[in-house]
Amino acid sequence: MAYDEHIRKFPDYIKDAVKRTGGFQVNEEINTVLVVGAGTGLLAGELLETYLGDKITAVGGFEMPFGDCKTLVFVASYTGDDPEAIALYRAAVKRGCRIVGLTSGGELKTSLERNAKERIILPAGLAENASLPYLFFTILKVLENSGIISPQQDYINALIHDLATPYEKTAEQFVSNLIGKIILIYSSAKLHPVARRWKMQFNVLARIPSFASVPELSELSGFGNMLAGFHAIILKDALAGQDQERKMETVKQGFRQLGVSSTEIVVRKSDDLTKLFSAIYMGDWIAYFLSQKYTK
Repeated sequence: MAYDEHIRKFPDYIKDAVKRTGGFQVNEEINTVLVVGAGTGLLAGELLETYLGDKITAVGGFEMPFGDCKTLVFVASYTGDDPEAIALYRAAVKRGCRIVGLTSGGELKTSLERNAKERIILPAGLAENASLPYLFFTILKVLENSGIISPQQDYINALIHDLATPYEKTAEQFVSNLIGKIILIYSSAKLHPVARRWKMQFNVLARIPSFASVPELSELSGFGNMLAGFHAIILKDALAGQDQERKMETVKQGFRQLGVSSTEIVVRKSDDLTKLFSAIYMGDWIAYFLSQKYTK
């Protein structure tokens, strides 16, 4: 399947994730929730951490920082073969954590079945980076079903309605500024997982160097004439506080002084779920259209 079809089906993937999760819930007493994994699985955890605050901790790498029988661990690995996810799964088993695995197959699925651990099997055949809505919304619904978070369906419905907007037309117009550039993606703190997704999609789809960061310009000053090869995308939350507004304005001025071209994208959404995923959806389209420019 061409990747633009995955993007068009993003709202359908959200609906299917909710449907597949059904009434799945965790009934034991839970004090802490971890989402562990790598790549898109870790990103799903980071988005949940941003969206739900201190209710969730996203963990990457190979070491489990903490955990016990009252820790709920979601092991998120679409392929089931991420070494980090496998290592963290084994660490969670040793610590006696409550485990729910999310995967379409691979070593993780085999281990979950062998150890009789609970699991939600995702549909096979997706591109790994297209699995984000399945990973995120499956976990979100399990947390809701388990009474760990408040009801989410109204927010999910609002997001699906928003994604019916023709984002691809705006995205296609945006691409001309990015051709031949190394892309720097700067964001306010709340949108940092979105910036990471944009970076990942530029790297994977368009196969170009790109970097995501919170505002820190001092490291760029030594690049001299090379700076003409950069283009900065500044992702800005319209509802961010004055401190964030000042920081982002400083970033924009800094790029101007360094001679780096930049584009500011202001995310104007009233609820946090739509804010995060509408920006991700736009980034997916931009990365796809940019990839088409490089393949012609």
